[in-house]
Amino acid sequence: MSLESIIQHILDEAEGKAQEIISAAQEEATRLIHESREEASQLYLKLLEEEGLILRAQKEKLLVAARLESKKNLLTARHELIDAVFARLEPLLKKERFKKEQVGRHKVEAVSEDSRFYQDSMKLQYEGEVARILFSDGGSGL
Repeated sequence: MSLESIIQHILDEAEGKAQEIISAAQEEATRLIHESREEASQLYLKLLEEEGLILRAQKEKLLVAARLESKKNLLTARHELIDAVFARLEPLLKKERFKKEQVGRHKVEAVSEDSRFYQDSMKLQYEGEVARILFSDGGSGL
């Protein structure tokens, strides 16, 4: 064998090994790219799920706050209505509606009883009933 044929044989072998190495590297690169894309896809789905949970929690928080604010506004309106009703009732109650007999040493006389006690008692009862209706789970609030 001549020197040229030996050199050509070595170059051919080197070329073949280089092609094998390049082919193996390309296969490895393709595999790594595929794995990376799969991992990125899984991470993306996980992030979407986590963001969805966060958004749902924020939405629920806003809805709860809005419901509470609505109930507070309704309770305030009902409270103002109760105050207005009792303000209009006060003069009627002060008239001779609540009289009691006061027995003295020499006489019995009819005197007006303090209607404020009855008003306050009735007002507390109605306010409690309104609050129960507004803040019960099954109530419509109206």
